[in-house]
Parts: sequence; C-alpha cells; structure tokens
Amino acid sequence: MRLGLISDIHGNLEALEACLDALKKRGIDQLAVVGDVVGYGADPAACLSRVREAHPLIVAGNHDWAVSGKIDVSSFNQVALDAVRWTAEQLSPADHTYLDNLPLLHETHDLLLVHASPVRPEEWDYLVDKNDARSAVGSTKHRICFVGHSHVPFFYGVSEIRERFSQDAGSYELEPGWTYLVNVGSVGQPRDGNIHASCALLDIEACSLQLIRVAYPVGRAMAKIQSEPGLPEFLAQRLAWGY
Repeated sequence: MRLGLISDIHGNLEALEACLDALKKRGIDQLAVVGDVVGYGADPAACLSRVREAHPLIVAGNHDWAVSGKIDVSSFNQVALDAVRWTAEQLSPADHTYLDNLPLLHETHDLLLVHASPVRPEEWDYLVDKNDARSAVGSTKHRICFVGHSHVPFFYGVSEIRERFSQDAGSYELEPGWTYLVNVGSVGQPRDGNIHASCALLDIEACSLQLIRVAYPVGRAMAKIQSEPGLPEFLAQRLAWGY
C-alpha cells in the first residue's frame, strides 16, 4: 500500500492541486489528510470539496474545528481569528457539519494520524524539532505517527540504541524495531523558509517514507488572498516568505 499524506492545506487550492498531482504521479493507493483543510487561504470551500472527493483518511485540525465553532478561538491571534471568521462565512451548512464531525485521531494498521501531537491532542501542541519529537513519540503504541500543525516537516525515528532526525526532503528507510514520528509539513502555508508545498508518501511494502516538496503558483494564491477584503494582507505575503 502506498499512502499519500498531506496536512495544513489552509484553503490554498493551487498548492493542494500541485500536491495531489505529485502524489498521483507517484501512484498512491490512498490519501490521508492530517488536519486543517481550511483557514488562512482564499479557497476553503473548493479545497474542502477536492478533499472530500478523494475519500481520504482524515483527522481534524484546530482551524477545521475553529471554523465549525467546535473549539474556543480566544487564544487565536488576530490574523488567525480574522481568517477563521471569513472562512466560516464561505462554507455551506454541509461543509460545517463535515468539519464538525472530523475525528481527533485516526488509527489504521500500525499507523496513527493526529494533527498536533499524540500527547494530549486536544491541546494542539506544536512539534517542531528533535526534542519535541523525542518527547512525543513514546506516548503512542503505533509504529508510525503522522502529525502536522507546526507547518515544519521532519522525520524522526528511534530504536533502543539510536535515533535519527532530519528536516530534509528525500527518502527514508523504515527499519524493523524502530518507532517513527513524521511531521508531513504544510501544503498551503510552509513555515520553514521553503515556499514549496510539503507532502509525504509512505510505501508500506517497501518500508520507506518520502518527504516531498512541490512547486506551485505562489503568486496566484497570493493574488486571491489579496482580492478578499476579509483576509489580512499578511496571509498573502507569508506565502512568498515561506513563513
């Protein structure tokens, strides 16, 4: 089985289509979405429709639940809050219901999908570096845990005597006796200084994992945000910064 993984689409249709096309060309059997289909970008309804068409394995992100009114947004900064309010107005009642019903966790085979962290997932903690990964990986019984949320991709593996951490795009071997935590990065709003969209591919039979970066028309996505008075200009500019 070849599982394509995406996260943090955030209403960026151009980036989503580029990642889906890249994964399709690599021959995936199933798509998994690790949360935050909506929020920030100018095409929340279109992104949600495109995701639903794919019938993915999917979990809720904090923006998905914020837009549906399921969680308190008092801790959101003003830019995020403006985006949540604007996004909520763009979605149909059926869209809101779909987001509201997304699960916090998805377990399949020896895999766990969770948007933020396997440790207290409802608190939406950020996993960014090796120390974060090391602290979180022991809280799951699954061999591989996939997360998003921080918009920073990484690969972390640990055995009884060794560990490995990398933020580089490329292919990684999955070794017997190891446990892995992988942040698949962000499709629609990368924050690691690289403006290319991020996604991942798990090949279960080949025991390999790829972290993939995909170019997309950033300027088009920026222009769409800038054309919407309800969305802050900062949300367009950060796509050009990769932060």
